[in-house]
Amino acid sequence: MTEGKVLQKQRLRRMEIVAAAQKCFAEKGLHGASVADIARQAGLSVGQLYRVFASKEEIIEVIVSEIVNARVGEMVAGNHDLARMASVLAGVLPA
Repeated sequence: MTEGKVLQKQRLRRMEIVAAAQKCFAEKGLHGASVADIARQAGLSVGQLYRVFASKEEIIEVIVSEIVNARVGEMVAGNHDLARMASVLAGVLPA
C-alpha cells in the first residue's frame, strides 16, 4: 500500500472514531460514554482505538477543535450571529 493510501486510511479511521464518539456522547453524555462504547460504535476493538487516540480526552479535544474551527470559519465568512458565537466561545474558553 502506498504512503498516500495509508495516510488516507488513517484519516478515515480517525473520522470514523470521532463520528462514533459524537454519537455515543449524544446518547450517554461525556462521562457516560466509555472508550469501549466508542470503539464498539466504530466497529473496532479498544486496542485498535488506542492505536489512533491516546485517550477519550484526546477525542473530545478533536471534537471541540472541529466545532471551534467551524464557528471561526463562519465568522470569517461573515455568516455569523454574534450572540451565538459569544455563547459558543463562552462554553469552550476557560473563565
